[in-house]
Amino acid sequence: MKIIFQYGILLFFWIGLEGLSAQTVVINEVMSANVNTISDEDGEFPDWIELYNPANIAVSLAGYSLSDDSSDLQKWILPEVVLEPHGYLLVFASGKDRNEYISYWQAEITVGDVWKYRIGDSEPPADWNLLAFNDANWLEDSTGIGYGDDDDATVISATNSVYIRKTFYIADVNAIRAALLHVDYDDAFIAYLNGTEIARANISGDRPSYNQPADTYTEPKIIYGGKPEQFRIDSIRNIITEGSNVLAIQVHNSSLNSSDLTIIPFLTLGLQSEPSAARAPEELLEIRPYYLHTNFKIDSQGEKIYLTDRQGIILDEVDLGNLPDDVSYGRYPDGTSNWYYYSQSTPGEPNNSSGYQQVGSCVYFSLPGGLYNSPITLELTAENPSATIYYSLDGSVPTESSSIYVSPLYISDTKVVRARSIEADALDSPTMTNTYIVGQRYNLAIISLVTAPENLWDPDSGIYVMGHYASSELPFYGANFWQDWERPVHIEFFEPDGQMGFSMDAGMKIFGGWSRVKPQKPLALFARGRYGYKEIDYQIFPELPIEKFQAIVLRNSANDWEYTMFRDAMMQSLVEGTHIDLQAYRPA
Repeated sequence: MKIIFQYGILLFFWIGLEGLSAQTVVINEVMSANVNTISDEDGEFPDWIELYNPANIAVSLAGYSLSDDSSDLQKWILPEVVLEPHGYLLVFASGKDRNEYISYWQAEITVGDVWKYRIGDSEPPADWNLLAFNDANWLEDSTGIGYGDDDDATVISATNSVYIRKTFYIADVNAIRAALLHVDYDDAFIAYLNGTEIARANISGDRPSYNQPADTYTEPKIIYGGKPEQFRIDSIRNIITEGSNVLAIQVHNSSLNSSDLTIIPFLTLGLQSEPSAARAPEELLEIRPYYLHTNFKIDSQGEKIYLTDRQGIILDEVDLGNLPDDVSYGRYPDGTSNWYYYSQSTPGEPNNSSGYQQVGSCVYFSLPGGLYNSPITLELTAENPSATIYYSLDGSVPTESSSIYVSPLYISDTKVVRARSIEADALDSPTMTNTYIVGQRYNLAIISLVTAPENLWDPDSGIYVMGHYASSELPFYGANFWQDWERPVHIEFFEPDGQMGFSMDAGMKIFGGWSRVKPQKPLALFARGRYGYKEIDYQIFPELPIEKFQAIVLRNSANDWEYTMFRDAMMQSLVEGTHIDLQAYRPA
């Protein structure tokens, strides 16, 4: 497999808006390509819209609406939210349709709380996870409960499983807007709230028996500096009751011979307001603010966004063009009719004076990326002839410290060329990227992946490396490459004859199981609207009548990586024609 890693970012350019009345709630800042700027409570990066109240009195937004459709101005209706004078409200345009506004997170159950527990040396009574169950004969102590990892306040002997229960009291169910369960576990668990299953990990089957092992083994996160896994509890008010409730969890080991077992649960409730007996969640949970989410996404190619009042009267409308990645368009001063492009956006906070009223000139390449038999001469031009073009040949994003383009570039061997224009009174132009493969020919397709170096190699954020919290034993659980992290990437796909198949920006994750530990790791590539492309528009597999894809996988052949590299493909071919699902494949 020929994969060219370099360093990357992305493209594109313009946008326009309309100013409106200064004393109504307004759309104050918008981002339609949120790649890395701010994440929502799910750790994802949707588009966002910031509302601002320029008046000296508070405004109730109940019944106000946001929409991207002029024929349906009340497409998404805001809940009861009071926008204070000169206050800001951040709304994610994610399509998730969430209108529960949370102002306070209450730690209902946290680490160190006292639980009832029972060692799993036999099957517990069928009603062990119900509130009415009598647990008077169960043991009692603090979490974590387990053995072997030095993260347990209550140390128990080696066991297949352990069952734990915690009762808690709720005074006002209507005050609860959301609930999160965080669990640090080793190796598997199923959690029940008042007998209803609310979360599970690493174990299958309906009500597994006490001696059923976990599907595989895993390691806890907290002891290695990580954070416990988060589970959103849907329809919480249909499960929880006023008065007493019980959270019950069965924990399973990978085997009786396992060297460790751990369970540390946290239950956090999202409330309308801070209660009198407030109890903040542990910082290690890193619980994000719980944002409002519209039922639509912003088209990355540009569209109008509308804000209307309760009567459906338009208060503000924003005509968005194609914004570059992580660039917002906002008013300065806030609420006025002056609009600027911001490379350092301020979602939910005042805009500043560091914006620009235009985007730098786009840079054009005289030759497309591809395969060339002999050295080439490449010319770079900008829309604005007076713009200064900066370029790099080492894969780095061009800055004012990079080389200034003054004459055509002579390229005699394979290079990734990156270029952008920088002007004094304009936002830096999008970085344009082309891969030139010179004097080399291949019988297979070629994929060039271009991403910022920290996305791969940084110990804190790089998806290709061990990082700070990797276990010392195979398969190095806790390593960065085991995290569900997505990073932006620019993809160029070349056919063996040098023809460009497609060139686009996308998302990239490490893929697979133990194959992640190989030096060459499998990768999943995702087309997403926030990168500018909702699908890969190319017939990657010539023998199939499929011309559009949402994702593709670059496999490393897993356990066959050191050997033939074609075992995966051969196994798929053996079942071809049997009318069962199989994976298409293409060597590259």
